[in-house]
Amino acid sequence: MPIREASAAPTIAHLQGQGVAGLRVACRTGYCAHSAALRFDAIGVPPNLPFPAIEASGRLVCSTCGGRRVSTMPDWPVRAGGAPAVGWTMPPSGSAAIDV
Repeated sequence: MPIREASAAPTIAHLQGQGVAGLRVACRTGYCAHSAALRFDAIGVPPNLPFPAIEASGRLVCSTCGGRRVSTMPDWPVRAGGAPAVGWTMPPSGSAAIDV
């Protein structure tokens, strides 16, 4: 079996091309649990920046407790009807379930 090369982390431009306008940030200090949505243009990140570099930069500070231990994830857009653009879906009622 051939060895697969590791893929590069997605850049901000790549995520924006998929409809992502920002990120979700959550405080990980252990007692705060504050979270917020931030837009890429509001925090001034360049389009060629790999997404994981935002979290690793140490620039994000919790506005509630001042902590710098945060986790980030893309703030994926929501489809019409309120369903998330990614994730699990339920089969329509009355349809057969699929066993996995």
